Amino acid sequence: MNFKKIMISLVFALTILSVGAYAKTMEFTMGSTDVNIRDNKVTTSAVIETAPYTVNDRTMVPVRIIMENFGADVAWNEAEQKVTITQGDRVITLVLGSNVADVNGTQTELDVTPVETNGRTMVPFRKIFEEMGASVEWIGESRTVKATKGETVIELQIGSATAKVNGIPVTLD
Repeated sequence: MNFKKIMISLVFALTILSVGAYAKTMEFTMGSTDVNIRDNKVTTSAVIETAPYTVNDRTMVPVRIIMENFGADVAWNEAEQKVTITQGDRVITLVLGSNVADVNGTQTELDVTPVETNGRTMVPFRKIFEEMGASVEWIGESRTVKATKGETVIELQIGSATAKVNGIPVTLD
């Protein structure tokens, strides 16, 4: 391996190691518009316009602000009353009043239908977030929901021209 490739590998390795494992966590309490967001050990607070609430033991959240804080794009089609959530290769389409979601072309049933509340599209949090690859935890005693997405695992061998990102081989040159 020539000097240039060694330097590129070393810079890549140091960049990856400085980033470390990335995770984003969001916590909110039923009935409160306050949200805590932890992004790689930095915690910020935000206020959402419509407080989360429960319907048939399912947590409903305002889809746009929650999903955009996790890096997803959210599009609203007024004529069709349809919301589309896109993140990477994941696409979820929901229609107000319908208990069926389209997840990457596959139909999946929802326990609670998306609805409009105070001008915001509210969706069943756990189902949608788990479909986007996040983990969701309910903390009953404080009526708090905690969602985490991320945890990128990178394997790198110094001097090698390949690495693995979440188990997928990547060529470094």
